[in-house]
Amino acid sequence: MPVAISHNKLTLMTDKFMGERKLEGLALSSGIASGRVCMFNEGRHSTPPLFKIESAGIEYENARVKNAIKISRGQLDVIKKNVL
Repeated sequence: MPVAISHNKLTLMTDKFMGERKLEGLALSSGIASGRVCMFNEGRHSTPPLFKIESAGIEYENARVKNAIKISRGQLDVIKKNVL
């Protein structure tokens, strides 16, 4: 799917040009990039497995999620400092 980039805005264009979707965001690198776009909602990817968590494991899983969020925030802070 072609992608047009202009002034920090991305425009995704379908082959049939039935419309366009504009995404706005921060340009993380200078220059022009081109490549294929992979849309995750097009059925090309398998559905992730579901796991049942027993009552005894809920507290442990909540702690894992909170830790993952903490790590992710730290990683995003590093990226933010490098970009700004």
